[in-house]
Amino acid sequence: MKKTLMNVKVTIVTNDENVNKGKRVRNGALSLSADAKEMKFVESAPRRPRQRGTKIVDGQLLSMTQNDRGQFRIHTKAIDPREFPNYAFVLYCEATDAMNKIFK
Repeated sequence: MKKTLMNVKVTIVTNDENVNKGKRVRNGALSLSADAKEMKFVESAPRRPRQRGTKIVDGQLLSMTQNDRGQFRIHTKAIDPREFPNYAFVLYCEATDAMNKIFK
């Protein structure tokens, strides 16, 4: 799209010329010529959102995630421990299985 506003030529280059439905946030670069007579905005290529907390293990009682710095986190699931006989031992077994799966 090219327009002239207050004696300045404004050019907007988007990734998809056909999609102009409503207001949308666009990421890109804005440049101004040395004589301040032309301004150009070029939209950057779309990026996939960064996935946070990649799930490594999804067990019956716990799940384990790893963040982008390589740190591990263990999360227990919201269940009633009275439903499992020997809950603590079963939880311990799942945690050791998860650690063995990572560090083998």
